[in-house]
Amino acid sequence: MNRTKLHKIERPLAYGQVEKVLVRIFWIDEQQKGAFRGKLKHLQKLGLPGLEPGKGRRIAYTRELVFQLLLALLFAQLGIDPTLVVRAVKENWKGTLAPAVEAAIDRGQAGNPVCLVVRPRLMSGGGLQISWFRRYSYVPRKNPDDNPDELPNKADEQIAGVQPWFCVIELTRFAAQLDVLLS
Repeated sequence: MNRTKLHKIERPLAYGQVEKVLVRIFWIDEQQKGAFRGKLKHLQKLGLPGLEPGKGRRIAYTRELVFQLLLALLFAQLGIDPTLVVRAVKENWKGTLAPAVEAAIDRGQAGNPVCLVVRPRLMSGGGLQISWFRRYSYVPRKNPDDNPDELPNKADEQIAGVQPWFCVIELTRFAAQLDVLLS
């Protein structure tokens, strides 16, 4: 996998450019722009870009930071508390989310979309468990022991036959569109 596309060094973006690109991706109209801007500012206050602008200083947004905002907004559409969304993006960025984004924007895999699997464990305090797969390579497991990372937790074992719910987000369309708009 070529990791240069997401992390390549280029001219950083200003907040206005980032907002304009994300407004286009999420089809935000003029009436919704104020609320959308508020969501972006709230994510910033929660520390998502990871950079404090300081007094009179602007944040220079890299491609990586813009993709983190995109993922946070996708997860926020599930109705999950923004504090948990920011924590999940930060904790899962290097190990799970950055490779998923790279795979999603890789032009060589155009016919095989990348999907994110989000499993909320909010009541148990487990936050969001995030994984990804290529849609056409996914094969359901017959035996949970096939993948030790996905063994049922104790709460699942106590309620026999009940499977935790999850959400699948097709990342390819969003990531490819953002990649084109940032180029």
